[in-house]
Amino acid sequence: MIDAKLPHLEKLLNPELLLQQFKFKLADHLSSHRLMPNRCTIERIHHRKGKRCRVLFRINMNGQFGTTSEQFFIGKMVKPGQATRQFESAQQTGELANGFWPAVQLWEEWDLVIWTFPNDPAMPSLRIAANPGFICSFVSENLSKFGYNLSWRCIDASVTPVKYLPGRRCVLRIHVQLRNQAGAIENLRFYSKTYHDGHALSHYRTLNQMHQQFDEMLNIPRPILFIDQANTYWQEEWPGQPLVSMLEYANWEVLFAHIGELVARMHTTAVKDLPDKFNFITVSRNAIEDAKMLGWLLPQHRDHMENVLDCLLQVQQSLRLQYIPTVTIHGALRLEQFIASGNEVALLDFDSTSCGDPLYDVVELITSLQFMELTHGYSRQMLSRAASAFQESYFRLVPWELNRKRMAWYAASFLLGKMYNSYKRFDRKAIGNFDRALEIQTQWMNILQHKKVPSRRPVRRLTFAGK
Repeated sequence: MIDAKLPHLEKLLNPELLLQQFKFKLADHLSSHRLMPNRCTIERIHHRKGKRCRVLFRINMNGQFGTTSEQFFIGKMVKPGQATRQFESAQQTGELANGFWPAVQLWEEWDLVIWTFPNDPAMPSLRIAANPGFICSFVSENLSKFGYNLSWRCIDASVTPVKYLPGRRCVLRIHVQLRNQAGAIENLRFYSKTYHDGHALSHYRTLNQMHQQFDEMLNIPRPILFIDQANTYWQEEWPGQPLVSMLEYANWEVLFAHIGELVARMHTTAVKDLPDKFNFITVSRNAIEDAKMLGWLLPQHRDHMENVLDCLLQVQQSLRLQYIPTVTIHGALRLEQFIASGNEVALLDFDSTSCGDPLYDVVELITSLQFMELTHGYSRQMLSRAASAFQESYFRLVPWELNRKRMAWYAASFLLGKMYNSYKRFDRKAIGNFDRALEIQTQWMNILQHKKVPSRRPVRRLTFAGK
């Protein structure tokens, strides 16, 4: 990735060079604490061509006596001559969390300012949400929410980042230790989710609503409480593992048939007062932005991106004339939103829950399955069987048709986002398989451009969104 106005960008995006520079800049600090960095991982990139590049990276370290640790950092690369001003501004903006590492650093020779997690210039509430002292105090004040009486007190807390999108939101795994007046010790684990804006409360209310209505069906972990000053809510831990990590050992056809049943039941259950977040215009707008960025990153594929966009925008007009059922949709139904334990599956993250086209969810899950070939190396035959099991189970339980043309439109659009996200996440495996992503997209485009695609059943004008 080259940007003439950010001359050090290639160095920033090279994990080996970034690790060496980190060791050099913090040599005294590392030596005094007897730490040896051994790996740098670039987790996420947000690049504005000719303006700036933000990078989330993680440093893994070895310590004394065989201990290991890791630390997240947020880097912001700017145009030459601007870094010092950015650094001075960062030092003056509110109270920084000065812990083990410097809260903010200036690497002037790289035009780079670096913040140490949980210092996030666009999400100051994260410093509160990740503060062990604040967590202990808040747990002690709300013991009844955890099923404990006032004889208990929180005496220790620690946090581990689970999913972090700098400047937008952060999920933390929290471990606290409780002690009662008799000296007994108990441990608790739960999750927190922090947001950068004022929408945290509305997300918490939606989560509460979905938990009350769908808990037995979808095993949604219980929301514990909302923390206004931190733009954060806490949620119970569900005893399972990420579904993606269990796929190697699972019976895929049984598993995805079960997921199809769960999604069908959600889609055919009314939920009142949900917003209408997703429509063809929203999806088209995202597709245009993703295609534009991919065309800039990969000029050799610019013609393909333009052809895809032209087709999507043309077909969109005819799709908008169709009757489309309006139902309760998850809005982000990707594999990483599921956790599993034995035969049980739980669904997470209802930030995007709304009323909309059920095929939006269906295709999101199918394309996330297809993308597993690129990211995890699963065979397309296995993935195809899993997608078929999901579809057959789902469409057996819903009263609307399988409209392949509308499915193909969503799929071609979503794949643009997944391809661009591979670069934002610096997913080298997916990037290396980019040609396969284009092949998958072309298969969907072939369906989309077919003039007559038979539907499975007559359309029924049904709505399950409870609007």
